[in-house]
Amino acid sequence: MRRIPLRMAAILFGGLFLAGCPYGERRPNSASNTEIPRPSASETPIRSIDFNIENIRLGDNEKKVLEILGKPKGRRELTVDNCGIAKIRMLEYQGLRVELDQGPNGDWGVLELMITSAVVELEPNILIGDDLEGIRKRLGKGDPERDQNGEQTLFYTTGTNDTAQLEFKTGNLVRIRLFVDPC
Repeated sequence: MRRIPLRMAAILFGGLFLAGCPYGERRPNSASNTEIPRPSASETPIRSIDFNIENIRLGDNEKKVLEILGKPKGRRELTVDNCGIAKIRMLEYQGLRVELDQGPNGDWGVLELMITSAVVELEPNILIGDDLEGIRKRLGKGDPERDQNGEQTLFYTTGTNDTAQLEFKTGNLVRIRLFVDPC
């Protein structure tokens, strides 16, 4: 079972809390006292998308990452409490952070991919700066969608049943996170 850092779990669960439970009643948005629009299950089919960066996917080993992307600009290791003590390794590239965790056999596997610059393309043909409506046309509406202070986040299911989070400000894509779902 893959583990994620505590801070990522807090961000994910905090985001789900702010967005409200998709299975419960709609919750009012505390800032404006208006309802957060939620598409019904029939309006938003869950579909799996094969997100990858140069054929690197969540769960791939560190050797594959280094073979494809080369030596990182930065590298650090942390010990975190994530469903138990875990070692995390972060590899920094231009516009991309690759986070790996150490499995029980000692191998390092990709836990998170975060894109922050248009120099890195996410397959299927997604770049930082792409507009929200263009992404929706290519990938579908996303599930769920959250609106906060003019910022929107679309969530999709990856090919390995993990999560892709696309964050938008003023209608343009500013950050992409692919991550393993929490334990």
